[in-house]
Amino acid sequence: MEDAAPTRSHTLMEYFAKPTKPDLIIHVVIWAWILIVNVAAHAMHLEAWPMYFIPLFFFLLDADVKKIVMIFASSAIGIILAFCLRSGMMLLAPAFGEMPAFIMVIAAVLGILLIGGTYAPGFLNNIAFAYLIAASIMITDLDAGKLFNHLAVLFIGGGIMLGGCILLATFAMKKLGVEEGAKDNADKDDPEPEKVSVR
Repeated sequence: MEDAAPTRSHTLMEYFAKPTKPDLIIHVVIWAWILIVNVAAHAMHLEAWPMYFIPLFFFLLDADVKKIVMIFASSAIGIILAFCLRSGMMLLAPAFGEMPAFIMVIAAVLGILLIGGTYAPGFLNNIAFAYLIAASIMITDLDAGKLFNHLAVLFIGGGIMLGGCILLATFAMKKLGVEEGAKDNADKDDPEPEKVSVR
């Protein structure tokens, strides 16, 4: 009887880290920039929620600049699908009833995301699904102008927020003498918890 494959035991401390001074400074710079953009958006009375998730998904995807287009495109698709979801329910509910209309529309939207995602995973993915959920909660006005406003905030506001994060982080790294990729190489030497891929 073969021995079972060794399993890696996890300790609570594996989920914590002691940041280096440069790493901490870079994160403080990013935090300050995001705070400034949030305050500015609030002062301008913008419905700024579409731009908030852009840096989040960027850093979740290992800050890979090659995935920026995918992040923005997927986010826009999620917002558009949420608009289609609400619009479809408004159109079909008078003829079929609220629940049948909801079932038909949600089946179509989820089918586009889940089944279509097997053909176009670069656009129909978890990011689009997350934006679909957020937009379905946040969008209450089905005016087409509102849709364009949300998309404008996504691309312009999200671009400003993400662009600032990247530029300031790059500037801070140069000033601190941190070489690009140095942190990634250091992380490889330290044990980290196993990750589960969502797609």
